[in-house]
Amino acid sequence: MLTALRFENFKSWRVLDIALAPITLLFGTNSSGKSSVLQALLLLKQTLLSYDQAQAINLGGGHTDYVDFGSYADLIYGHDESQLLALSITFKTPVRGQVQSDMVYRAVWHLTGEIKRDDAFEPKPKNKSNLDLCLVELEATLDRIAYLAPLRAEAKRVYQSLIAFAGMSSNDELIIRCLS
Repeated sequence: MLTALRFENFKSWRVLDIALAPITLLFGTNSSGKSSVLQALLLLKQTLLSYDQAQAINLGGGHTDYVDFGSYADLIYGHDESQLLALSITFKTPVRGQVQSDMVYRAVWHLTGEIKRDDAFEPKPKNKSNLDLCLVELEATLDRIAYLAPLRAEAKRVYQSLIAFAGMSSNDELIIRCLS
């Protein structure tokens, strides 16, 4: 389960820390960065679960990608490519049906001719076996993130074939709609 998010220099956010609960609601005015919170998770998901593991960052554009982010500059706060982009997620790792302490995965991208990614877990896994377990749990956590926006149908007007008669009450209209 995700318990916290931290973004640095991601889109409209210089720094953002969010504690998460089983149900977390995001409220804000238009263009205040609510969608950016979801997009950061999708960026992690489409990068880390990508078929091309040699790719430092998956900016999208492919038919299996969730979001097309454009260019690296489009992701960076103020479009300043000299800034680091950092995304961290904190999640609980289950062990034998019980909940262990929080695990933090942090990915940092920087542009040095090409985009490079440094990533790490905190606390640092003690050995390769523990690292593999952390990677499996991170993948499972990201896999549970569902993005429904592309599944929405384009808004359409639906016109019912309803003949209204003069003097018809709203109850009569409701009955006709239910019967038709």
